[in-house]
Amino acid sequence: MTSEVGICNLALSHLGQGAISSLDENSTEAELCKLAYPVARDATLRDHPWNFAMRREALALLAETPPPGWAFVYQYPASCLAARYILPEIGCGKPPFEVALGAGGRNKVILTDEPCAWLAFTGRVTDTTLFDPLFVQAVIVRLAADLAQPITGEAAKHQNLLRLYEGLLDAARLCDANEGIAAPRTAGAFLEARR
Repeated sequence: MTSEVGICNLALSHLGQGAISSLDENSTEAELCKLAYPVARDATLRDHPWNFAMRREALALLAETPPPGWAFVYQYPASCLAARYILPEIGCGKPPFEVALGAGGRNKVILTDEPCAWLAFTGRVTDTTLFDPLFVQAVIVRLAADLAQPITGEAAKHQNLLRLYEGLLDAARLCDANEGIAAPRTAGAFLEARR
């Protein structure tokens, strides 16, 4: 089990730095980690639909008038970091949707033609005990890349760590693709009628 401080220490070790004992200690490394860790964690969650962070939630219909081209406006879930797809009510295709700014331009909304829409999304996960081991590796490297310039001043170190990060995301894609079995696709009403 890896803690936030443990993740930060592993990121610092990629940069040849010593360990910190707390994010609140009085050191430059701790201050930078305290600022950069939540951003690196959330960015890493957004960069891949990690199985451990996938959520499905019924969307709350808003009273706003939808813009032309859409039938419904839904509230964007508070814990959503990346909207992945609308779950189809019936059939095999994923319904189209768009993330936009709502009335007044202050809050995100989801536009779709689906009544009673459910959204599959990557949610914000802060409990490190729930993290997938590949996610931990990826966030360590992402954090190290984010800290490389301010701590070491080496742009090349930053670029090398970003390449390593992309490789870890590729590995995670392969691993996550092998977890679970997709539901069999139905032929749909049109094809069934033709039989």
